[in-house]
Amino acid sequence: MPGHLKDALEESAKTGIHIWDYLCFLPVKDYIDVVYSCDIHFQKIGGELNVEVINPLGG
Repeated sequence: MPGHLKDALEESAKTGIHIWDYLCFLPVKDYIDVVYSCDIHFQKIGGELNVEVINPLGG
């Protein structure tokens, strides 16, 4: 199983956050400093991975 898929499955099982959110985030986490999203799950994942997540809607 590819690394990102395995990691996403493990994190999803641990946190209850959809695997798709992790599959969007994990492959690029080492190449980005900021994510713009209003998704509450991305806020949590960003905190876990030390990536700043900014809600563009200001919420």
